[in-house]
Amino acid sequence: MKKRKTLKYHSEFLDKIVEVYLKVANYANNGRLYIGLINAETDEPYMDLTTNLPNDCYGKTETFINKWAMSDNTFEFIEDNDLGEPSGYAVRSGYLNYPVYEFNEKRLKELDPEGYAGFEKAYDEFYGVSEKAFYKYYSTQRPVDVGTFPKTENGPVEIVNFDKRENVEAGKIQAWGYLVYCEPLTEKQIDDYELMAAPDNPDIQNEEICDVGKKLD
Repeated sequence: MKKRKTLKYHSEFLDKIVEVYLKVANYANNGRLYIGLINAETDEPYMDLTTNLPNDCYGKTETFINKWAMSDNTFEFIEDNDLGEPSGYAVRSGYLNYPVYEFNEKRLKELDPEGYAGFEKAYDEFYGVSEKAFYKYYSTQRPVDVGTFPKTENGPVEIVNFDKRENVEAGKIQAWGYLVYCEPLTEKQIDDYELMAAPDNPDIQNEEICDVGKKLD
């Protein structure tokens, strides 16, 4: 068996360092990203880092942190090992808010290449080789409510309100919540409702690529 790259997990519950390796897979019902920790000494499952909630509007490597993992040293473990970073938003299910993390694709491939390849194959079978594009817009001036956003034939397909105005996108934007559309809004719609487009929206990324190309010409 090929030796796996291991990481050190500091368990606050056990007050000890546990050597673990990553298991990358997918959830069978929707192909979304699963990440687990395996005890390197026993090769037995140690912890599910992620959990599966019925929401398909997130990116390929975005997923929800497991509620049982949230009470231990998990967030520090993820960020210290460059596994991922908080997306800046969460989804409420039951009595808990589940934070959404965007995991580092390159790092996952490095730590579990076979597992990640299997995840990509399963993901593509569910969603096609080209991931469906979604466009996120933050409500920067007020909570999302009736009359505070444009209704189009392409959405919104999702509406999320935060408990208060929060810093998102690594502190670059302050917002009360956000909306997700299947197609980009017009500049007039964005201005009329005082929204702000997420910087990783597909249309914005395409504009940045074009701008770089012009500078190189």
